[in-house]
Amino acid sequence: MASPERPLPPALRSFLQLRPAAATSKETTVPITQGGSTFTMAQEAAWLDEDHFAVGRWDGSLEIYQYSTLPSIGPLISHAVSGPAGEGLQMVLPIDERQFLTSNNEASLALWLSPSPNAWAHVTCAHTLRYSAALGAANSATLLKPRTADPHIVVGHANGFLSFWRPDRFRWELTASLDIRGNQPVNPWGLHNIRGLAIIDLKLGLIVAGSEDGDLTIVDVDQSRIVSKSLYNPAAKRGINALAFSGAYLLVANCAVGAADRNLWAYHISLPAGTITQTDASNLAIDATAPQVFNFDVTWGDSYRGVPAFFASTEEGVVWMGTCDESGHVSILGNAPVSRKVGADQLLHLGSGICYSRSRLAVANYDVTQFRIG
Repeated sequence: MASPERPLPPALRSFLQLRPAAATSKETTVPITQGGSTFTMAQEAAWLDEDHFAVGRWDGSLEIYQYSTLPSIGPLISHAVSGPAGEGLQMVLPIDERQFLTSNNEASLALWLSPSPNAWAHVTCAHTLRYSAALGAANSATLLKPRTADPHIVVGHANGFLSFWRPDRFRWELTASLDIRGNQPVNPWGLHNIRGLAIIDLKLGLIVAGSEDGDLTIVDVDQSRIVSKSLYNPAAKRGINALAFSGAYLLVANCAVGAADRNLWAYHISLPAGTITQTDASNLAIDATAPQVFNFDVTWGDSYRGVPAFFASTEEGVVWMGTCDESGHVSILGNAPVSRKVGADQLLHLGSGICYSRSRLAVANYDVTQFRIG
């Protein structure tokens, strides 16, 4: 399927581990030999401004869309380009009105610049920011903008490390790294990818990281140290795919394996100690008998009837909406389709990224769909 140098997309890797025969072609008499595959599934979606969002895909393509104001027309593509290294774009981080950051390969990031504010149709890769390949490819990132100090970026890497970056004009300088790998990964492959990062207290400089090894790690960015570490689910068979934090509550997206598992978890975080307490869990699944239901991404929205709302996208080709109240209890309101079904090919849905801003929700699967909330 893929060369050893290019890992499989996480959802496909999990799917093949549970159902290896599903991806095996029947023998034919046609004189052809299958080679490698290029996977076009979406990995990340992020708003660049009020009207434009970016989508990074596993094939290395970067797409920038303009949100359509017409009810019958979908998002309009403004720009499409490949990342410098041609590797999967697993991370997109908006920085300001002229620049954003993406993953590039196992030893660099790509910094993209526009010639003027919000001129994303003319954005180009201005710099590659290099680091040691021991850290691995960038899977996630977050930007901290304190009022009284320089901003800094934290990047989560494939090998279980965080890297910390400070600004240097339109470049960024690597200042430190931190190993947050768990000792006993919950996944069967021994992976430590840090796929989720969220700011939990800007004044204290605290973030939370979610890893494929199953750990939720609270980190003091200023001191580059671990504050606390917790296993999100002692019975987990897969790690963490995405995080979303608001108020005192953290939402965790993962892959549910089997009917008894859950793919959305809610936690309360107590500061400054960084104590993490589970408050609820839910399984976002249409087919409760499926061997797995991969929850790709989760994001907070605004409030629905006075209660904070969230959105999540799953491998069944739908986006879910729910609420999380002041006690951390999760209520699921329902779901809406975001991709077309072709036969019974479940592989069509194995990739998705979502982003929310100002009552606008963008969902990137193979299709790119926009929603107006409210």
